[in-house]
Amino acid sequence: MSLPITRWLSRVVICLTLGVLSGFAAVESIAAVPPIQVAARSESMSLEAAVAMIQAQTGGRILKAERKGSRYIIKVLMPSGVVKTFRVSAGH
Repeated sequence: MSLPITRWLSRVVICLTLGVLSGFAAVESIAAVPPIQVAARSESMSLEAAVAMIQAQTGGRILKAERKGSRYIIKVLMPSGVVKTFRVSAGH
């Protein structure tokens, strides 16, 4: 069952808003740069919400996103042209 894009985006915005209110979690970059801090829900987070959060934080284009274990692996083409990979905790 697919959601219209406006309903999907409104759910992502709600998830991100809840994340800002509930606390912060580290997003680990696989590259040799320090992890960035982003808002995240303390419980669980959907892949779509993690992708939206990383895209909003980096301003880059999402190339690939998948779940591996308890983390989401998200590849981003940064505005500078560099591809970076981020790991986001999927929560509990």
